[in-house]
Amino acid sequence: KRSGYTEYIDGDMSSTPTVVGCGNMRFSGTSSSIFAVAGNKFYEDTDSAWVDRTASISITAGNDNAVSWANAGGTGIFTNNVNPLWKWTAAAGNIAALDVDSRFTKALCVEFWDNRAWAGNMSSGTDRVWRSDAGDIETWAATAFYTLDQDVTGIKGYRNILTIHADDQLNMGGGIWVLSPTGNAEAPYALQKRADKGAVSHRAIVVHSGGSMIYMREDGVYEWDGNAMPEKIAYNLDGPGYWDNINQARLPYSHAVDYPDRTEVWFWVPHSESQTNMNHVIIWNYRHRIWYGPMLGGTEANFTRASSALISDTPHAGGVSKGQLYIHDNGTNDNTASIDAYFDTSAPPPAGIGSQVRWLYARHAFDAVGEHDVTVTLLSPGIISRTEFLTVGSTDDTLGVTFTISASAIAGETAQIADTHMWGYDPRVQLRYRNQQADEAFTIRFVNLVYKTQGLQMKEDPGVE
Repeated sequence: KRSGYTEYIDGDMSSTPTVVGCGNMRFSGTSSSIFAVAGNKFYEDTDSAWVDRTASISITAGNDNAVSWANAGGTGIFTNNVNPLWKWTAAAGNIAALDVDSRFTKALCVEFWDNRAWAGNMSSGTDRVWRSDAGDIETWAATAFYTLDQDVTGIKGYRNILTIHADDQLNMGGGIWVLSPTGNAEAPYALQKRADKGAVSHRAIVVHSGGSMIYMREDGVYEWDGNAMPEKIAYNLDGPGYWDNINQARLPYSHAVDYPDRTEVWFWVPHSESQTNMNHVIIWNYRHRIWYGPMLGGTEANFTRASSALISDTPHAGGVSKGQLYIHDNGTNDNTASIDAYFDTSAPPPAGIGSQVRWLYARHAFDAVGEHDVTVTLLSPGIISRTEFLTVGSTDDTLGVTFTISASAIAGETAQIADTHMWGYDPRVQLRYRNQQADEAFTIRFVNLVYKTQGLQMKEDPGVE
């Protein structure tokens, strides 16, 4: 069962705005602050209270005014693609305008790479990427820009290159361009196209701790190593089971966060054709190279988030019209609400699809986490469904007053084992494990289905006598 989420700070921000940006800004080795951009305000967490640091800076409220930000050598630089860029230079200080020498007034995305500030898709050219001087993020030369033949959708530093993404949603031949250092002061970078299939969302481009770049496109999630062509890694999500229900028109607002402690990347996506907000989390584990999720609440609105960031080594995400920043993968309930968690096993026929099988019992191995129950339901097209209860507690005793010599088993770290009944005849079955209660976690490690083979038998046709 997945972990839950809790409110980062008790009490909503004023007027319960949408949190369109969040993060942990590190100013120096000894100074950092957690911030949230919500409504028309820039907030700093000070002693577990949100303090307004907006001052005279204009921030236009809007759920789609997503914030892109970067740590530019101890100064935070921010943009929301609506207002002029701003900066944040010190904890407990207000934000101020970022001087870009009037080269542009707004930008879709920003980055800090090779000791320069960078901005992409700006008011002076949606197909441009502009750079500051080296070591001076507020000096921007008149010709210090690079031009593609289509709109820039994201920029991201990756190893020794700056990647520039363009999406091919309009069949304009999108891809990934790179800027590589030349060593020439007059022309410090060379621009070349390196790959097809660029990202659709600048906030869903992640260079994870495993070393690869992962990013979102309309048709799924791709991985790139900087050399070979990008490879789609989300084929398992294709089709009517999941991806056909994604609102692709809203994927430019998807966002993602690397979660190194679990070797995972979390992607927030808009699930359902009419969904405008990011309401599902799908997770790519880059160590085991598997997908799991989606994560969603008892009602899908419970997991709807407008922004995300890794803060204190844990995913945090901003709510929509809630005035809240949430700590995810935290606790055993969703802000006091229960988590309805279930999974289905696969259903391989153990003796082959042509052999009839009589099912006897299932032996489950699980972590002993309490005395609560997990339901186990047998599912098969040829057997009437039936549910039993598996208590995921321990039958062992710890040393002490409850331990009886020659009668008690010593509690250890191995998985516990219990059996549930099975019944019926069919070549294949699957099991569904489920718990819908608050604060009742469970982990199933293994299940072994015990059966007797009946041999090659033709299934009866009720219409034939």
